[in-house]
Order: sequence, then structure tokens, then C-alpha cells
Amino acid sequence: MTFLRIVALLSIAFVLSGCTTTPGALELQAQNFDGAIQESSAALEKGNLFNKERAATHVIRGAAYLFKQQYELALMDFNRSVELDPSSDMAYSNIGAIYLLTNRPKEAIGALDRAIAINSRNPNYYSNRGTAHRRDGQYDRAISDFNEAIRRDPKNVPAYQGRVLSHSIQGRGEQALSDAETLIRIAPEDARSYWSRCGVFLRLGKLQEALTDCEKTALLQPGNPNAIRDRAYILLKLQRYDEAATSYDTSLRFEPMSPNGLFGRGSARIALGNVTAGTADIEAAKARDSAIAEHFDDLTRASLGTELSLR
Repeated sequence: MTFLRIVALLSIAFVLSGCTTTPGALELQAQNFDGAIQESSAALEKGNLFNKERAATHVIRGAAYLFKQQYELALMDFNRSVELDPSSDMAYSNIGAIYLLTNRPKEAIGALDRAIAINSRNPNYYSNRGTAHRRDGQYDRAISDFNEAIRRDPKNVPAYQGRVLSHSIQGRGEQALSDAETLIRIAPEDARSYWSRCGVFLRLGKLQEALTDCEKTALLQPGNPNAIRDRAYILLKLQRYDEAATSYDTSLRFEPMSPNGLFGRGSARIALGNVTAGTADIEAAKARDSAIAEHFDDLTRASLGTELSLR
């Protein structure tokens, strides 16, 4: 997980809402996460805070740990916060974000249920719960949550992105494409917009259109290994093997152990006649995922249109 992906689930501005005088808040706002941890820890050690102040301080320290990707420490702080202040929807939302970031969708749903029960007005809670439902395979519930997020915030990019993917996975290509077009209109400079439509086009078998959107994604996010790898996958399917091998080379510089990247590059190399190097890549991929040959297409297609792992 990366800093920008965490921001997509949990913005600093949101964490700080109502907490700007809390110890560590200004350091968190400045993205000085070590400073925020140090200041909030010092305040907690003094023991002279009232419960709500102490709960808010745990939220600040938990957020700093979260942005540093120290998820278990963050979770301890957020859980302590709700013990001290059970009315803190923010703390429950943060707990849900951690569960999403650590691929525990059922736990995320439970935490976000609590956040929404306390504060039903925040569109991001519905968007995040929709993501959790989608990852848990509950697509209709996911779409219902994304609908509610969009009703409350018509420009909620993650909600549109999640709805596009949910419709697309369920075979509702036209609905998915319509949402993807809307997403591009409301966020034309956001790579997630083109990433989402790329996934729709791929599932519809429109490879050239998918390639165009994937290249736009990579242009808006230079160095994103997922966008580069998925561009390589589309080039492979278009039988543009030399370009595919080059793209896989680039993606593997970021994620050298990726089974998808290794298997894809190996396939491209073999198609180009470089059987020795291609076979070595495929064996390396199988060493990391013994079933990669059987689900290579499914894994790659599943990645298209999902949340971007930004770097």
C-alpha cells in the first residue's frame, strides 16, 4: 500500500476535522508523521486529558501510524479511541480503512456499519463500505452503497469507480461504460477515470480502446507498475510482442517478483523466439504462484479498473 492510496480512503483534512487543537494535529497536517506520533504520545503519557480529548489524540496518532503503513499500531490506537468515545464515527471509519488496506473486507463492513450508524451523512463512509462489499463479492450491496455515496456527493470518484467495476464484473457492460464516461467527465485529469474505462473495454473485448485508456492512465501516473503491466497485457493480447516485452520489463523494475509480470514477459519472449529467457520467466512466475498459467488472464483482468496502487 502507498501513501496516495491511503489518502483515497482517509484524507488528512477529514482526520483533522474538529481535531485541529489536538496534540499532534498540526504535525499530521504538515505530513510530519513522526512528529505527530511523538507529540501525541507525549500528551497521552501525561495522563491529564479528558476521555474525548484522549480519544481524539489516539485518532491523530493512529492516523500518523496509518500513513506510515504501520497498520497494527494504527488499529490499536483507533480501537482505544472508540473505547474512550464510542460516539466517534471517525475512529470507526479509520478502523474500516485499515481493514480495507489489509484486505479484510468483512471486518471493514462491520466497522463502517458502526460509522454510518453514528453519522449517516458522510458519503465517504458509503463509498468505502461499497468497496468492502465489492471485495467480499456482494456486488448488489456494493452498488447500493456506491449509489448512496454518489447521491450525497455527485463527484465522488471512488464511488463511481467502484460502481463501474461492480457493473462490469456482473456483465452489465453498458451500465459500466456509461458510469465510466461520467467519471471521465467529472474527473478528466484523474487517472482512475481512464483506468476504470480501460477495464470495461477489456471485458467487452475492445482491446484497442482499452489500450488507449491504459496509456492515458500511465501518462497521468508515470511509473505506476499496475498501469504499465496491464498495458503490457493488452499489447500481448494484440500480439504486439516486442512492445509487450518492453512494457513488462518496465513494470518488473518496480515489482520484480510479480508472477503476472514474469509470466507475461515470458509469454512475450517465447512468442518473439527467445525461448530460453521466456521459459526462465515462466518458471520464476510458477515458483511464486504455481497456478499462474491457469489464472493469468483472470488475475490480470481482475486488476484492471480496481483501485490504483499509486506511488
